[in-house]
This record gives sequence, structure tokens and C-alpha cells, in this order.
Amino acid sequence: MTNLAFREDGNEMPSYPEEALREGWEGVVKLKVCFRQGEVTQVTVVESSGFMILDEAAIASARKWRLSQYSAFTMTVPVEFRIVD
Repeated sequence: MTNLAFREDGNEMPSYPEEALREGWEGVVKLKVCFRQGEVTQVTVVESSGFMILDEAAIASARKWRLSQYSAFTMTVPVEFRIVD
């Protein structure tokens, strides 16, 4: 599956947590996301960002994702939190 197909299903990356923005915390969370019949069945952190608040924001967002093209599918997704001026 391509990143474009994932985005076309309306899946969005998480909002940046306000506390993390204030503190200047950045990082990448790698998630393993399992789908069945287009719904998320499991989200696991494969690699932490080093900040629990960023990891939790990524997990919460991933639990809302949906796929229309696959009945059963597992993928690893990097979720990047970067502060851009």
C-alpha cells in the first residue's frame, strides 16, 4: 500500500501536543498498526520517540485510522513530530 492510498482514506497524522510544543520536544514514533476489515485492531510502539506524550498522541491518532482497500493488513508507520518555524 502506498502512502497516498493511506491518505486518500482520510487518515491524518496526530496534532502536536501543546506541552511538547512548549517544551520543544521532537521525535519519531514508529508504530505497528494492524487492521482487520478496515478497522484498527492493534497499535504497538515499535520504536519510541523518547517522549511518552508524543508516543501517546501517535497511538491515539492511529486508533482512528481506517482502510478501505484491505480486509486484513499490518503496516509499520513512522509518525514524525517536528517543530517548524
